[in-house]
Amino acid sequence: MAELLDRLSAVARPYLDIFPAATCIEQSRIVVEVLKRLDVANARAIETTLSVHCPELKFLYLAGATAEDRARGKRAVGGNNWIDHTTPEHEGHGHVVVLAYVEEGRYLIDATLAQASAPDRGMTIPRCVIPVGPLCEWPETGGQIVAGFDMEDAKKVEITWTFRDTRMFESTEAWEPSHLWNIINRIAREMKWAAVGERTKVNG
Repeated sequence: MAELLDRLSAVARPYLDIFPAATCIEQSRIVVEVLKRLDVANARAIETTLSVHCPELKFLYLAGATAEDRARGKRAVGGNNWIDHTTPEHEGHGHVVVLAYVEEGRYLIDATLAQASAPDRGMTIPRCVIPVGPLCEWPETGGQIVAGFDMEDAKKVEITWTFRDTRMFESTEAWEPSHLWNIINRIAREMKWAAVGERTKVNG
């Protein structure tokens, strides 16, 4: 699975970079459909509330936030040190990620985590397909996955995905894949070519 996700990150990144940051629904649909074409039958999108917190910068990014999440965010960092990416037209929608179950491993893939970057505040998160896991079990509603990393200046960033029981994204135009099939097929095809090339190198 690690090789598959590494390959997905390398092959998909140039194509996903075409999309604006706030397209987690479309990019998650692409990841799900590509994985299906690579015989990953159990890959599904799920709604979450995303929180990206840098205590040293006193900065917080929220996506798919509820009123309660916003209140907690204001208390945590205060003032204007937070970004709420929940737009009025998407009120109630969660941040969409992908859960995949392959070879006894369960993984979370957040294709748009880089949208939480705030370069003007000193926080830059690489734009790529990011696997987080493996998970011990499928998370239940209200369950959380927490991950973290150190930036180049050693400042720590904590990322939390809180799982929701809503699936509002399925009723959006972004989830309807008719405009995505070309890019889905191309990524899947290039991933298969990359796998063949890797096997040839090993056997050669």
